[in-house]
Amino acid sequence: MGLIWQSSFLWGYLISPVAGGTLVDYYGGKIVMGWGVALWSLATFLTPWAAETSLLSLLATRVLLGVAEGVALPCMNKMVARWFPPTERARAVGIAMADFTLGTSIGLTLSPILISQDGIFGPFVIFGLSGFLWVLLVWLSAISNSPDQHPQISKYELDYILNEQKKSLKGNEKTKTSKAIPPFSLLLSKLPTWSLMVANGMHS
Repeated sequence: MGLIWQSSFLWGYLISPVAGGTLVDYYGGKIVMGWGVALWSLATFLTPWAAETSLLSLLATRVLLGVAEGVALPCMNKMVARWFPPTERARAVGIAMADFTLGTSIGLTLSPILISQDGIFGPFVIFGLSGFLWVLLVWLSAISNSPDQHPQISKYELDYILNEQKKSLKGNEKTKTSKAIPPFSLLLSKLPTWSLMVANGMHS
């Protein structure tokens, strides 16, 4: 039972990174990440009620959780590429990835406390509602897809980001922005694609 419950999350997570990456290319990280957090917060919130209803309901919420969480990394990478100059991107990704672990650590620390105070429903309700509030109060109002769309960015910061990005493109005149989806056969023919797939597979 436990293996089925755990693997149902991974089946959802297996599907969404590719689809999420495509959606991010079309609609931007703000919208896709906002929907992702909203849906995984909903799945988290509904989990204890689903568990009381039936095994099928529980598995469905776990799949939804996996599908929604799978868009996080494509969104992060896209927004890092838009918001950070090439010389700062590795640090930005490193900090973001460290925060994944930090969030997990905080969640695992708080969950027993919430369970002792409010029962098994406590962590699911608190974390689910926190995700919704974060989307509504922080993400939608404070985030934009790119620096030039942000209403509160200073001219100095915007000029710095854009100038540094232009410098990185100088030696590559063929570089252009496109919303066309690369054929999967082309992606799978590249060694870096397989290297990343193997590295992530071994990590998991």
